[in-house]
Amino acid sequence: MKQIEQIFQFTGESQKQKYLQSLTEYFNEILSLSDELTIEHPELIISALNCILTIKGLVLNSSKAVIRSLEYSKEPEVLNQLELFKTYNDSIARLHELPYGAYTFLIQDLEKERDAIGAALNRLYYDGKANEPKFLKDWKVIQRKLNTSEIAIEFARSPVLDDETGQTIDEQYVAFLIKREWTNPRRINVFRLEDFKTLFNTSPQELFASRGSRVAINKTKALNYERAYDLIWGNIAPFLEGINHIYYAPDGILHQVPFAALTTRVDSSLSHKYDLTQLVNTSDIKSAKGLITIESAILYGGINYNYPLEADQSGNYTYLRRQTNTEFDYTKNEDLVVSKWNFLPGTRTELDSIIRILKNEGLQFKSLTDENGTEAAFKHLNGDSPHLIHLATHGFFYNRALPRVVIQERHNNPYLYSDNKLMHSGLLFAGANFSWEYGSNPFEVENGILSALEISHLDLSNTKIAILSACETGLGFIEGSEGVYGLKRAFKMAGVDTLILSLWQVPDKETAEFMQLFYRFWITDKTTVHKAFRKAQQQMRVVYEKEPYKWAAFVLIE
Repeated sequence: MKQIEQIFQFTGESQKQKYLQSLTEYFNEILSLSDELTIEHPELIISALNCILTIKGLVLNSSKAVIRSLEYSKEPEVLNQLELFKTYNDSIARLHELPYGAYTFLIQDLEKERDAIGAALNRLYYDGKANEPKFLKDWKVIQRKLNTSEIAIEFARSPVLDDETGQTIDEQYVAFLIKREWTNPRRINVFRLEDFKTLFNTSPQELFASRGSRVAINKTKALNYERAYDLIWGNIAPFLEGINHIYYAPDGILHQVPFAALTTRVDSSLSHKYDLTQLVNTSDIKSAKGLITIESAILYGGINYNYPLEADQSGNYTYLRRQTNTEFDYTKNEDLVVSKWNFLPGTRTELDSIIRILKNEGLQFKSLTDENGTEAAFKHLNGDSPHLIHLATHGFFYNRALPRVVIQERHNNPYLYSDNKLMHSGLLFAGANFSWEYGSNPFEVENGILSALEISHLDLSNTKIAILSACETGLGFIEGSEGVYGLKRAFKMAGVDTLILSLWQVPDKETAEFMQLFYRFWITDKTTVHKAFRKAQQQMRVVYEKEPYKWAAFVLIE
């Protein structure tokens, strides 16, 4: 931990990530020892838990702390370096949007120069702070924030090795439990990854007109909610007597689990039995859980994704025209193809209902629909964002690498091929279909496709809550202790604390219903975001009791 504190003071973000990856073997060993030697050495549980609390999201949080702090500096040298750092980030993001492979070496060179500036910013930040940083987390800080009816659950995972070969054969998921009255935390083995994979059944679910990366769902992986409850909570349940509020921080595959919908065999969902709060790290528990009040808002919805350009208006248009793209055949489900993004009538209904609620409360807002819902307008929020951002639109996440032959033959779409994982997640804005079909849009500064990488470079720190009313906005690549590399990480890097995201393709109509309920409970009834979100889930569960895929996709991350 002392080495981490020293190294993090003079390295950039990518070097920090690489250093933590180099320590993975040691972290896994500590986690394994906390199981094998618990009886003889219970203090190993504390060591393992403190280690997990320290490294989970460490790169994200340390990078955010440096940038946000230096923005308030009055030193010209600091501000100049910071502006240069942001300029490099913007240039790198724009190069990543160009056809894959065209500027690989230039991107690499710019990233090296950007990281050198990032390291210099780190040194400026820590200069003169003899007693900082104090990265090491202590589980007792979490314990002091809990009352006797609350529990904190920190999930973690470690490889299972073959006794003879030493090769990884599986992954063990564990849960560390913290209660107010306990002398020590508890460590519970939860499940192995191979057992978890058996919970998914292929079943037909016609959720046409969804807000996701495919036009329709013909086949999807449906989770067996009862078996998932037993597998995840079977060993935890005995410790939940007298508990009504659970704080939990998922890891690995658990980032994709709709905890609220997990159901007992007596048909009682987890969200019905307990008040659930999902966190990136249980050390993020706030002692004061007050209202999120908003005085400004921007709302996107009812967006026109077609680009208003006739074929004969420009000679370049004919030049850009290619044969029908097939790159997007290579999504998570191979039999589903996206050729363009369709208009979502539910998002217009959703926006109209939210506008009525905000107007009734006399709140200031701006709504952007049709051709006005542009990526450029969103980027103008940089540095001066409203308290609330609501995005009712299409979202995408592509999580599989394409075959090398495909990359060689068709390389015009960076959202499938990019080496940067934050390019594989994004949101769609006005006119996006042109770039989606032809790979770029030479007629506009912004192409209408906002990647997680671009969002991560914005300053949205004035925004208290961002609601991504779109598909798969909570998904991303799982990167060690840093969690999900996708829109969730991007908005956190941009400075937004509270997020509402989705875990799968959400149906257009029912999503509008959910959001109407949420805003009514939150804004009109003047309750907390947490209570409003839970109440909306519970009401949707009553209406769609046997169809959890229509309401359980959304998660609130505080």
